[in-house]
Amino acid sequence: MLRLTLFFSKLKNYARKGETFMFIEFSKPCYRAACVLRDEGFLDDVHIRRCNNHVFIWLTLRFSMDLPVIQDLQLESTCSKSVNVQLHELHALPSSFYLISTSKGILTVKQALLKQVGGKILCRINGKSKF
Repeated sequence: MLRLTLFFSKLKNYARKGETFMFIEFSKPCYRAACVLRDEGFLDDVHIRRCNNHVFIWLTLRFSMDLPVIQDLQLESTCSKSVNVQLHELHALPSSFYLISTSKGILTVKQALLKQVGGKILCRINGKSKF
C-alpha cells in the first residue's frame, strides 16, 4: 500500500505542476494502476524501463488544451486508513472517477460492477478523461 500511496501522491504533484513525464520504481500494483489510468484516458503512455539494475515505470501524463487531464487526485485509502466498499455500495459513489483494489485486481467502479466485486477505494480523480 505504501508504494501505491507514493505513486498517487507523486502523480498528483506532477499533474499540479504541469509536468509531462514522471517515473517511479516498479511495483505490480503501481503498474496495474497506471495501466488502468492509461486505458481510461488520464495518461498517454506507460512504459517499463530498466536502468542500472533498477526497474522503473515511466508515465506520460495526458494534457487537454495545455492543462493536465488529472485536475485533482485525492487518496481515499492510505497505509493507516482503509476505505472499503461493498458491491451494493458502488452505485452510491459520487460521479468522480475511482480506482478500487479488488480480489480481481485494480479496477474502476464500472469494471468492479461488471465483475460483481467490492474492495478498497484507492483514490478519487477529478478530471476530463477521453471518455
